[in-house]
Amino acid sequence: MNRPRNFLLLVILAAAFVSAPVYAQEGGALFKTYCAICHEEGGNLKAPSRDALSRMAPEQILQALENGTMKAQAAERSRAQRHVLAEYLSGKTLASAPAIVPASAFCGTTAAPFRAVLTGPSWNGWGAGLTNTRFQPGDAAGMSARDVSRLKLKWAFGLPGASSGGTQPVVAGGRIYVGDAEGDLFALDAKSGCVSWHIESRAGSEARSRSASGAAAG
Repeated sequence: MNRPRNFLLLVILAAAFVSAPVYAQEGGALFKTYCAICHEEGGNLKAPSRDALSRMAPEQILQALENGTMKAQAAERSRAQRHVLAEYLSGKTLASAPAIVPASAFCGTTAAPFRAVLTGPSWNGWGAGLTNTRFQPGDAAGMSARDVSRLKLKWAFGLPGASSGGTQPVVAGGRIYVGDAEGDLFALDAKSGCVSWHIESRAGSEARSRSASGAAAG
């Protein structure tokens, strides 16, 4: 009797039957909420129908969502949501996975430990106060006006797979928190620029709000 083997096969089959409907429900919910008004029967006559979309390749749909005619409508959707929509609408799997941060970009043990938020140089990312003056006191900046002319570029960080930045950076506790228009939020080590952690949220306004509150997470 191959009971262990049979049991493993049942587990694999059960996982497949459970995960597939969840994936379909997510894509279906996204389509119903954001796309159906134009792409279902009775919607925008210029928009391709649901049936027409099902005959397209997922890469073609993704291209339209990210760089083509639907870029403005999909701007508030995260990269992961656009991939889900492309696969759901086409009924096919994308040939390549979403862009990710390479392992070599993460800090590992090289980053300094997170410090208390209220100590050291800091910047809240916007107006530096309720009056939006953008004034940065010397103790908060960790430098004086005389130091500005001597500043040099120490490191640079490219937002992977993003068409534009979506937030002002927040500096606190030895970390720089910055998001992009795709919905990615990064916590970078202020000294080296390595990635302490990365999460993906909804694009646009949620990425901005998460960047503003990211310092609480360390």
